[in-house]
This record gives sequence, structure tokens and C-alpha cells, in this order.
Amino acid sequence: MHPQPATATPPAPAPWIARIPLSPERSRQALVIVHAGKATRPAEGLQALLGFHADGQGGWISAAQAEDGRWGFIDAGGRWRVPPTLENARGYSVDGLARFQQGGLWGFVDLAGAVAVAPRFLDVRPFRHGLSAARVGEDEWRILDREGRFTSEARFHDLSEFGACGLARAVPWDPQGDERLHGFVDREGRWAIAPRFQAAEPFDELDTTPATLDGDRWGLIDARGEWVLTPGYALIDAFNGDGLAYCEGPDDGDEDDCAYLDAQGRVVVQGDAQLARYMACGRVASNAEGSRFLCADGTPLATPALAWGTHFRPACGFAVVRTRSSGDGDGAVPAAWGLLHTDGSVLPVDAAPLLEPLTDAEGWIPAEERGTPLVPFLTRDGQVAWIDRAGTVVWRAVADGAQVVLQAADGRPLWRSAVQEGAVGPVQPFFHPQPTAHQDAVALARDLLADAEAALHGLAAGEALEGGPAYDEEEEADEDAAPVRHAVRTRRLARTDLGEEHSGHYEFLGPLRAGAVEQAHTAVLQALAGHYGPPLRDPEHKVPWWFPAGQLPPAWAVPMDRALPGDSGVLRESREQWLSLYQVDGTGDGDAWWELRLMAAPSVDALQTALRARQQALPAGEGEGDRPRADGPPEAPREPQTREEWLQTVARSGRSIGRVPAQWLDDAMVDAAVADWTAALEDVPARWQTPERLAALVRQGVDKATQIPPRCMTAEALALARALYAGQPDWDWRDQEHSRVPRQWNHNSLHGVWAGLLTPAMALAAVRAHAPLRTVAHWLRTDAVEEAALSTSLDNIRDLDPAKVTPALAEAAVRYRGDRIDAIPAHLLTPQLCLLAVRNNGQSLALIPEALRSVDVCVAALQESWNQFMEVPQALRVEVTTQLIDAELAKSKRKKKQAGAPEESSEWHAYRAWARLWAGDWPGAMADAQRKQGRAADMHYVMASAWRALGRPEEAAREAANVLARESPYVAMWNRAEDTRWLQALAREHTARALAVDDAALVERLRAQPDLLGDIPRERITHAMVDAALQDDERTVRFVPRRLMTPERYAIALERQFKQFGQIPASMLSEAACIAHVRNAGWNLGAVPEALRTLTVCAYAVRHSARAIEEVPAALRERVPAAVRKLPRE
Repeated sequence: MHPQPATATPPAPAPWIARIPLSPERSRQALVIVHAGKATRPAEGLQALLGFHADGQGGWISAAQAEDGRWGFIDAGGRWRVPPTLENARGYSVDGLARFQQGGLWGFVDLAGAVAVAPRFLDVRPFRHGLSAARVGEDEWRILDREGRFTSEARFHDLSEFGACGLARAVPWDPQGDERLHGFVDREGRWAIAPRFQAAEPFDELDTTPATLDGDRWGLIDARGEWVLTPGYALIDAFNGDGLAYCEGPDDGDEDDCAYLDAQGRVVVQGDAQLARYMACGRVASNAEGSRFLCADGTPLATPALAWGTHFRPACGFAVVRTRSSGDGDGAVPAAWGLLHTDGSVLPVDAAPLLEPLTDAEGWIPAEERGTPLVPFLTRDGQVAWIDRAGTVVWRAVADGAQVVLQAADGRPLWRSAVQEGAVGPVQPFFHPQPTAHQDAVALARDLLADAEAALHGLAAGEALEGGPAYDEEEEADEDAAPVRHAVRTRRLARTDLGEEHSGHYEFLGPLRAGAVEQAHTAVLQALAGHYGPPLRDPEHKVPWWFPAGQLPPAWAVPMDRALPGDSGVLRESREQWLSLYQVDGTGDGDAWWELRLMAAPSVDALQTALRARQQALPAGEGEGDRPRADGPPEAPREPQTREEWLQTVARSGRSIGRVPAQWLDDAMVDAAVADWTAALEDVPARWQTPERLAALVRQGVDKATQIPPRCMTAEALALARALYAGQPDWDWRDQEHSRVPRQWNHNSLHGVWAGLLTPAMALAAVRAHAPLRTVAHWLRTDAVEEAALSTSLDNIRDLDPAKVTPALAEAAVRYRGDRIDAIPAHLLTPQLCLLAVRNNGQSLALIPEALRSVDVCVAALQESWNQFMEVPQALRVEVTTQLIDAELAKSKRKKKQAGAPEESSEWHAYRAWARLWAGDWPGAMADAQRKQGRAADMHYVMASAWRALGRPEEAAREAANVLARESPYVAMWNRAEDTRWLQALAREHTARALAVDDAALVERLRAQPDLLGDIPRERITHAMVDAALQDDERTVRFVPRRLMTPERYAIALERQFKQFGQIPASMLSEAACIAHVRNAGWNLGAVPEALRTLTVCAYAVRHSARAIEEVPAALRERVPAAVRKLPRE
């Protein structure tokens, strides 16, 4: 029996706790005690309440933290039994005593708040069964009774709380030894179970607890130390309130098997790797999403189809869940929020007025407030409603001016906040955010079109270009890119976001976020169509590279208010802009977002008209300067040159600590790094990871403590953090995650585990099981650990102290992987070692100091990996490529008798063409380029560059046109930032000469040079010109103006994949286009208008996909098999 207070008056009903948002984003909150129809909050405010305990006098008491961070003890009426002057406090144990800290020492208070045991200990455990454990020195614990007396002289290295059987887990006290075996002692400190276990859980209310002899296999022992269940599990947790213990990986089963055992060691609940480690109300989630549950007797909990769920809440007796949608059409049942009861029934709760569960400022559904059987939901009007298991609203929090009022169900005010700065409501939803959409889309469209038209007129008048820098080198090389950025205007109408951490936890949330934007799209589309008419899906506009044309977004051609200068009036399209409504989404670093945007862009003809006017408006030669310059590759960011510069850099970005030169690495530098980024501690040498620095980080607050890298967390720092922050949710969650010491070892075993919980023996077992050396804390890296790591994988040389690398080890590492040469100290690098590295892995050339990149090393590297060409020192490139050419041609000659005439050129001629071009050997570069090895566009570029350097503009112009005919805009192969804009000017000169003829002559030129169609002013293009170009090259259909498109040309464009089926106007659809649409995608037959589903079209579709027969008109189905057999073979 637990000791009880001297008097035990039955208590009034327990207080409940309300955490009330005081701002729309929930960053400010008020913690309020609700009891006996009243709500209170002390003047000092509340950060935390650790759970009310009956005080034996009919009242209640709880440890509480005030807003200033200090602790005290408070009653149900909000009155302080112990003022908030304490450094720390913990909740009451079943023995009716609570821990508190003052002056750095711990003691106990009773249920009246009076000091029962004065604070004189470095740490204490909770009282259970009349006994506690107190730390009296460094790793020195003794047994304490309720009066604060030691029960014996026994001392221990560690000591747990006592169980119902009267035993506590203990580790013998041996200041000189390092063996830490666990056993169990009685109240006098006598060993009831000798210390022989590597680890064990304390006894609780049962006389059975988990233990392990070797740290790898766990079993169950009784209070005599005898095995109830022989060791055979990779892990067994402590027993829970349902008398069950979570376990993993039995010896005779799958290592991913997880289960719950009873006190006899029998499997009661069987699951897999997704079985939750937390059970409440006799229910446990059996998958990661919480969409399936098992009962404590092992039977599945029969529920409706669920998409997601929380754990069961002990005080509430239910879990918050989201059901799955089901059915289609009129019978569809949408997904809904609900309360899952222990019998498997779900009470839907997202009908009006409730919208969704209330989340914290980070988007997580908080755990229940201790002892409060209510869950807060957000209402559709931004209020908060607390509901019980029946879905009945018990309280509401409503905004009232600059205050928030907590109301009872009948509307009676229970509590009113102080006047707040800033908005107090409505509280913003997290799961169902309403994207901010412009209500008057038509008015916005008018403004956008007017703005874009003004920009287009400014472009024509010669104004300086706007629109920001080019996105990349390819856009920079596009001569129209800058004018397009200047003339196009966009507006974001709606946006929703989803962070990586939420997308993984709430798998249902992505479709909700995307659906919100889709709803906004539907509303805006309806408004714009009502004003501008039915949209088209094939706009003829000039848009930036990022426009999602593949979506076939709806677009409207809108006449401009004023004609552009120089507009001949021949083409209506020259006086049009296009308005497009489109959606974009994206991901980055695990995050996702969805947006709805509106864009106004000039028609292709309007932009050409504006650019011709601009050339006339600008002084000669100025037009070229409008385009952004590319003066070679961007310079690498300048590294800091002085200690002060490094200190400033590290203070701005702690991640840069790893690049600081050794001579400037000191305490101030490390402190600056970890102040910005705590995880920087991992990147500094071990001598800077001092106990003092770790302790200082821990004491800076719970946020800082939780950010300490697990690999750096020592046992001492961990003990300090637990003493300071145990009971705080942020710390408890992190501590639980990082305290899972592996019971089986593999490559990932040490990731995310507090290193202070590990031993050198564990580290040795881990690296033998392929755990990387980098995951081992520096104090665990014994010689044996490092030797085992290297024998397991020579990749670990990268994390070895360079002073320990020997010549033999260096050779072995490079022979294993050439790129491991980056871990070899400079004094061990030799020409032979470098040659071995590149023969093993050509990519290693970039890791070798330039002074050691000899001709032989470079030749070997390129033979293994051609893309290392730019890593060859410039002075050696011609010689290296010449040797490669000679070697390949010699090899070809040796094969002459077997394969006929030898090759007269080599792929290395293309490389030497570049090398000679850069060396100024223009004739040599052209001679190699004319071998026609490598990409044609690149070799034409080499020749254009060489002719240009030789002062031969006509030949250079011809080659420039050849380059752009194959790749436009052209990006130089080896330097994507190289300025290639001169190609545009030369090619224009070449084109101008070609166009300076009448239409008949131009038609003839198009037969020989069909790509010229793309350079002809669009108003000059005729059907005859189009026919001439298409006759020689059907790909030129991409240059045909919309006004000249015919059903036949649309069919070609579809076949050549320059158009999509949805872009073809209904009046232009033909059988040929329909065949092109289904020939290689039979399932597309359903998108073909039924009137055009001819026998031939259907035959092509069915030949590709037999299931397409379902879309064949009934009158044709019987004839389709015969028609398929008659189709020409492909």
C-alpha cells in the first residue's frame, strides 16, 4: 500500500486545464485552471501545470511554472501553495511527495506544500512505496526514506525508484572501475539480485521487469532474478499501465516483428515494425498513420476506414482521427474528423460549427492537458471549442475586441484575458487554410493587362529593361528572355504550403492543400470566363521559361488599348495580349507548395512589333546592351582572409566552422558557431567539445539542449539536461527519441542515439556491423574501434585522425576507391598513388593537387572518365588529348584486319578542338572540329569562334547560324556561363542576307534551309512558305503562326509533339490528329470526340491497348478486330 496523508477528505471533482490561444497564429497562449464553474489564472501567469493531485483535504495541488520560468505549487483555485520562487519542480508521485529544486539542490514538499525533505541533494528520484533515491555526489546515490533519512550506508553509481516488490535497480558504486552492471537492491541497500545485467528496467507495480545480460538480447526476470522469459528479444520496454511491455525482434522471428508481452512473457499483441510503442486505454496504433488499432488482448479494433489518427488519450478515452473518403458521384462520402472511441465507433465532429482539431503554432495536435477529458477544436468562424467524448461543446474561447473570453457552454463568461497587443482572432486553421484569393478577379485582370501593356509600350520606346536577372545561362543566352521578363506581368492569387515534417506525419494533408487552391481556381475561372468568354488552350503568347504550358492553362486573347509604334495593321495578333490562369506547385528541401497565378503576356506578334520599334528608338548599337551580360563564369565566393573575417562569417553561419583554418580555431570561434547553429559542435575537433561548453549549451534553455547533436551528448551533459528539463514536452520527446539504445547493430544503429548512453563495447559492436566511424563519438573511438571500422570499410579513413594514416593504409584506401585520395595527408601523396587513384576512379583527378596532375595521370583519368577534361591543367590539355587520339587510332589500326578500314578520327578530336581553341590555335581547332566528332552544335561553335578570331565574319556568321539551328539558345559545353550572345548578332546578319529577296525566292530558300522559317517576320509568312519548309523538315511546324494552321498541320504538330491534343481547336481536329493521339496511348481514345472515333482511329487505339475497346462506339466494336489486322506494321 502507498502511504497516505494522515487525513483523507474525499476531494471535489478534479480541476481541468484549458490552453487558450491569444493570437491568430497561436504563438501566444494562456494556461487557465477551470474548477467548480470558475476559471482562474494567477497574476504571475502559467507556462506549465504538471497534473493535479488530491491533497487529502478535499482540494487539489499541482507543480506549476510561472511565465518567468520559476516554479511553485498551485491549488485548484489558482492560489499558490508555494510561491513561484523555485528553480524547478516535478509532479507529485503516488506517495504524495513532489520534488523541488532550490539553490541547485533538490528536496521534497508534501501535499500541503510544506517542505518534507529539505533541499540538500544533487538529484532525487520520485518517492514510491515510501522510498526514494538521492544523489549525494558525482555518480553517488543513496536510499532515502520519507523523513529524509538514509536507510543504510550503501552507495551506488546509479539507483532507480522502488517498485511494488520493494526493489530498486542499482549499479554498484566503484569510483575506480568502469564496469557498470545492473542489479536490484532492497530498502536497506542489500543486493536482492546480484549485478549481472548490462541493462534492466526498474520494477513497477508488477513483479516482472525486462533485463539483458549482453545488451543485445532481452528477456524478463522476476523479483528473485530468475528468468520468466529467457533472453531472445532485441528490445523490451518497461511494462505499461495495461500490464504489457513493448518488444522488438524475437530470435525466432522477423527482426521487424514488434509486439506486446504480458508478465509471463507471452505475446498478447502481435504487430510489425510500425506498431506504436505507446498504448493507452488498452488500444495501440498498429501503423505509422494511426489508421489501424489493436486492442490490449491482441484483437483488431474494428473501425470505419481511417486515414490518420492520434494515440488514444487516457483522460478522454478516445483518439482524434480522420476518416477516409469513400464512394463516387452522388454516393461519395467525404473524409471527416471524428473521435474514435474504444469500441471502434467514430463520432464525426467536423459538422458545423466545428472545422478541425486545434493545433499548436507549429501545426501539431497537442497532447491532452493532464486530467482534462476534453479536446479543443477550431470552429469555422475562428473560435475554439472544447468538446467531450460525446461531441458536446463544454467551453468556447471567443475574441472580444482586444481580449479573449473563455465561456461555458451556456455562454457564461468564465475568464477574460488581459488586453492584448495585436490581433487576438480569429484563430487561423492549419488543416483547412483558406488561401487568400482576390475576390474581384476581373478587376485584377484589367489592372494586370494595363500594367503589362504599359510595359510593352515602354519596351517599344526604348526604356531600360526590367524584370530581374536571368534564371540561368540558357535563359541568359535567349535574346528574347530579357524583353519577355520586362513585358510580362504576373499576380499570385492564392497559395498554400506544406512543410516536410507535416507532409510525412499527415499523409492526407497534401491533397487538402492542393484542393484549396483548386477551389480558388474554379471560382476565378468562372469569373473570368463570364467576362472574357470561353478560354482557349493554345495561346500564341511569348512567356517566360517557367510558364507551365504543359498544363494547357485557360487563356484569353485581349485587345490592347493602343497599337504599338510601327504596327502595320495587317495582323490583329500584333495588337493582342494574352491573359492566362494557371496553377504551379513545387517542392524543395522536403517542403511543398501550391499557387494560383494570373499572367498577362504579349502575343508573339506584339512582342516582335515592340522589338522592331525598339531597334528604331535606340541609338545604333545600344540594343545589344539591353541584354544581361555574362562575363565568364561567376567568381567563387571569396573566403575570409583574416581571423576577424572568419569570426564574422561563423557568427552569421555556424555551418562554416568546418572551413576555418586550424590556426584560427579557438574558443571564441567555436562559441560563435554554436551560438548560431548548435549542430556545429559536430564539425569541430574533439578538443573543443569540452564538458564546460556542453554544460553551458544545456543551461541556455530547452531549445538549445534539444539541438545538441546526439553524437556530442556526453553522459554528464545528458544528466544535466534531464535534471533541468524532464517533464517539458519538447525535451521529453527529444530525449525519448534519442534514448533508444539499439539492441541489434547495423549501418544506421548509432544515428540519433545519445552517445552518453553508449560504451566503447557498443561502439565496437556497431562498427563491426558497418556503422560508419563518423557516427561514433570521439571518446568512444578506441584503437580497437578504429581498427574494426577500417577492416569493415576503408571509407572510414575519411574520419580517421590524419596522423594515423600510414603509407600502406593510404595505398589500400586508394586501391579500394580512387576518390579516397581526398583523405590522404599531403606528405603521403606520390605520383604513383595519384596514378593508382585515377585508374581506379577517373573522378579522383579533381581531388589531386594540380602540381601532381601530370600528363600520365591526366591521360589515365580521361580514359576512365571523360568528364574530367576540365580538371586537366590548361597547359597540358593539347598534349593529353593528342596522346589519347594517338592511342585510340593505334588501337583502331590493330583491328584493321578484323573490322576493315581503321577509323581516321577519334572522339578525342572534339576535345582537342576545344583545347586548341582555348590555346589560340585557330586552324588546328577547325581541323579537329571538321572531323565531325562530338556534338554538331559544339563543333560548329568551335569553327564559328575560330573564324571570328581570324577576322572572317562571313564564315563566322554561317557557322553561327549552324550553331543556333541546332541549339538555340546555345550554351557552351564546358562553360555554361560563357558569353555566346555574339552568335545571335552574326546569325542575324546571315539571316538578313538570306531574307533580302522576294517571296518566291524565299520559298526556294526555305526548301534548302527550312529552319529559316523561324526567322521570317510572322506577318510575311505565307502558306507557300510553310509548305516549302514542312516539305523538307516537319519540325518547322513549331514556327507556323496560328492563323496559318490547318487540320493537316495540327496533325503534324501533334505527331512531332509540338502540340497537345487539347490545344487543337475542335474545328481543326482530323482523323490524322486523332490517330496520332491514340497510336502510342490507346487509353486516350476516351478523350477523342465520339464523332471522330472512326474505325481506323479505334483500331489504332485498340492495337496499343486492348482496354481501349471500352471506349469504342458500340456500332464499331465488332469490326475493330478485323480493322486492327489490316493496319500497316510499325
